[in-house]
Parts: sequence; C-alpha cells; structure tokens
Amino acid sequence: MVRNRNYMPRRQKQALVGAGVVGALLVSAGVVWAANQPPAPVAEPTATPSVVESSEAPAPAQTATPTPTPTATAAAPATDVDTSKPEKVAEAWARAYFTRATGTDTAYQAAIEPYIDPSLREFMRTDEYNIDGKGYLDQSEGTRVLDVKITPQDGSVGIDTPDRWTRTVTVTVEGVKTGKKVDVPYTLTLFKADAPWFIVSAPKTVIVGH
Repeated sequence: MVRNRNYMPRRQKQALVGAGVVGALLVSAGVVWAANQPPAPVAEPTATPSVVESSEAPAPAQTATPTPTPTATAAAPATDVDTSKPEKVAEAWARAYFTRATGTDTAYQAAIEPYIDPSLREFMRTDEYNIDGKGYLDQSEGTRVLDVKITPQDGSVGIDTPDRWTRTVTVTVEGVKTGKKVDVPYTLTLFKADAPWFIVSAPKTVIVGH
C-alpha cells in the first residue's frame, strides 16, 4: 500500500492548528496592549539663561563716616618764632603753655623753655594753669588756645626800656572735652639779653569764665 506524501496524521494537524490559533491570539494581544500604553514623554528643550554684560563697574558699598571726637595735641617747641620781638615771644609762650593733650600732659614744659628765664622753670611746672579753681574747666581734660591778646599795662609795674618790656597778655583757653572757655590774664615782663627776649616775670590775675 502506497502512502500519500502529503498525508498528515489527524493528531498532528490538530496540533498545528492549535499552535496557529495561539500564535494569532498572542500577536493580537500584543497589538492591543501597545495601543493602550500612554505615549512616551517627550523631553522639552532647556532654556539657556542669557547673560547681559554691563560696562558699568559696581557701585562701592556705602559706609557710615564716624563723627570725629575732639582732641587736643601736645605742645611742641616752635621753630619760627622771632625772639628779637618781645610780643612774638609772649604769644609763643602763651600758646605753648596752654596747649595740652590731657590734664596731665607735661610736654608744655619743654615747649616753653626757649621763652622763659631759668628761674621760672620750677614755677611754671608747679603752678600748672589752675584755671579750674572756679569750676570753669575740668582739670583732667586737654586744652587749646583760641586767642592771645596783648595790651599795654597801666604802668604800675614799670615803664618800657630798650631792654625791658611789660604787657598784659590775656589767653583764651578752651577745654577740649567740655568746650568751656576761660580768659586767663597775665602781666608778663620780658628782658632782652643780647638778641633774644625772654620772660622773667609772669604773675596771673583774675580768671574770667565765658
């Protein structure tokens, strides 16, 4: 008996048909699943920040300027005083004597040396200025000279000669801390030895407060 080459047993045909059906179902399910999926997110382009260049320099930071505190300076010997003129010597002495950085400043002692007789050195150091006797100035504060007035004296002390000169010298002094002012009058007598004039007597009279 000769078999047909195209003959396929029934069970094999059934198996092939079943496999084909399953494959078709899988393909169909895959298409449905893909159709139900949300679309993939699309990345949006990131904006590049723009840089604006300026030719102007940044303004400097503003800082508060502190209000300066009033201060007094210590006296220093003057180098340009014409000691051939008694009025110049008298003024230079007054400014040096009452210019003090503090109430305990002693720099004035060296500053007045060129204008006084050696016999007055100790007196000028111990007398201080005593301008606080009536409460006008605080003895602990520095002082500065606002004005020096030189006026003729009444003649009771003596008359002027080529070698002797007497005047009333009034020094207006201000306390640096308090701002209070006083007038300190002196009767100054100067002598002349060779060329320079120098102070030989300096009695103080009544202090007047402003």
